[in-house]
Amino acid sequence: MTNYGVTMTSLPAAPAVTELTNADLVQLEVALREQRNFRVHQLTELSKGAGSDTAAAASEVAKALEQAARHALGEIDLALDRLRCGRYGRCVDCGHAVGRDRLEVLPSAARCMSCEHRIGHGRPPPRRHAMPRHETRSAR
Repeated sequence: MTNYGVTMTSLPAAPAVTELTNADLVQLEVALREQRNFRVHQLTELSKGAGSDTAAAASEVAKALEQAARHALGEIDLALDRLRCGRYGRCVDCGHAVGRDRLEVLPSAARCMSCEHRIGHGRPPPRRHAMPRHETRSAR
């Protein structure tokens, strides 16, 4: 294809690496455990300062840090549970591979980028399984 006198050639797309090897799983589990230890230590340190008389702004920052650390710790624990159950590396919403590159950056990632993007834009994730016709939803 020629564009403004420059010949453009399309390169084949690099194959997406989606499946995790046993070595990948071991490496990612080590990363998750390191992150877990960091968060537990962080929460311990934050709780030591909780009783001190500090300025209101510093107290609010400490509370926000504690909340974020607890959330991260919960995500890490869920990822370790998925690892133990053999579901690690699969999107919790659509079931597709999360992707090695994403997991290397964020080992606790539970969703593929497509589902994460949908949720980030206020759209629901795709439905993995349709409810059979004979079942009805319970009234609330």
